[in-house]
Amino acid sequence: MKTIIEKLKDYFENTPEEKIQEGWDRTKEHDNHGITVDEVEKHLTNRRNCENQYEYVDREKEIQELCKQVKETAIDFWDNPNGPYEYKCPFCNHVERRGGDEPVLSNLSEIEHETNCAYLIAKDLSTNINN
Repeated sequence: MKTIIEKLKDYFENTPEEKIQEGWDRTKEHDNHGITVDEVEKHLTNRRNCENQYEYVDREKEIQELCKQVKETAIDFWDNPNGPYEYKCPFCNHVERRGGDEPVLSNLSEIEHETNCAYLIAKDLSTNINN
């Protein structure tokens, strides 16, 4: 059994041009009804652009959620009985030591970080930078 493509190919190869033109002439009255191929293409392009935009928005939401969670991560604290308090970033492992008479730190924004620290990257990527 032939496929539709094979049947069309046979039709156009074996049918006189005059007969093919007669068929097209009979459909002329319908040429100005409905949408054009260009309009279909424009619609499909717009739809793809919208889908890409939604994917971008979803991805951006995920990135912002990740940034929020990184920024809200607790600072690592060690009450060293033999020396100063130690505060450490759980991402870049930068350690700061503070004496017992200094205020206790509770937020990652209060200590220094390595240049490539995930906390600094998340802070930079955030659209709502509060720290």
